[in-house]
Amino acid sequence: MQMKRLVSTLILICLGLIAPVEGQSNTDIKQIKAALRRIGHRVLAANGDSSARVLPILKEEDAFRINFEREFSFKPALLSSIVEKELERSGINAAYILEVEDCHSKEVVYSYEVFFTEKEDIIPCFGRDQPAGCYSLLISINLLKGMNDEETTGSSFPMWLIWLLLGSILLILPSLYFYRGKKSKNSSFFSIGKYQFQPERGELVFNTLRQELTGKESELLLALYNSRNHTLKREELLQAVWGDEGDYVGRTLDVFISKLRKKLEHDPEVKIQNIRGVGYKLIF
Repeated sequence: MQMKRLVSTLILICLGLIAPVEGQSNTDIKQIKAALRRIGHRVLAANGDSSARVLPILKEEDAFRINFEREFSFKPALLSSIVEKELERSGINAAYILEVEDCHSKEVVYSYEVFFTEKEDIIPCFGRDQPAGCYSLLISINLLKGMNDEETTGSSFPMWLIWLLLGSILLILPSLYFYRGKKSKNSSFFSIGKYQFQPERGELVFNTLRQELTGKESELLLALYNSRNHTLKREELLQAVWGDEGDYVGRTLDVFISKLRKKLEHDPEVKIQNIRGVGYKLIF
């Protein structure tokens, strides 16, 4: 039981360490797509187009593509400003690469990369205004590069160490189950007539019938078994099972004896005999 709890604890620790890393490197896809859709609409609005549709945002590996229903022109300076403001508005503080691709030739007509670092302040090369044409915007977002030092220190964890812990757990598990299986096979049981009594499991087996015993039922039956065919005084049974509580549960003993008799009724050779005024005796 202690080994099982240890393994469970290690698994929870590893999951807890992995969760923040994965959560930060995979910002909610819906959040990103919503921001990119707003970027698309603002690009069209900058062209005076309020009726054309922004087509569904497509995810391509680690990038997102914005396709448009109609042709449009764009000014690099205005485009970069729109992208920066919408990503910031959505709380996506990340390094990213923006590429404007010609729909027909598949050539990149404009691109730039933004780094979020304290040492560099990269300003995109704005270039010339682009004429109207069929374009799509491809934005590759690297969330890990976008985290500042404070966020990274507080939430990241060496992945090699996490995988080492998980590997160790996977090595432990087979040994654990082998140990448990071996223990269960070798767990002691006692024959009471045609019954098999397993005190450690709290189980009473008759052919294919398995009956669970409470802790007190198991202790009481074990005490009777250890003195089988001999009378045990009530005081002795109370002390063995209930200890110092025996003075207060005298009637409870009779109730438990009745429960055990019912569970042993499948073998008529097994009886718990009441020795009037003295105690009880297990006979088989």
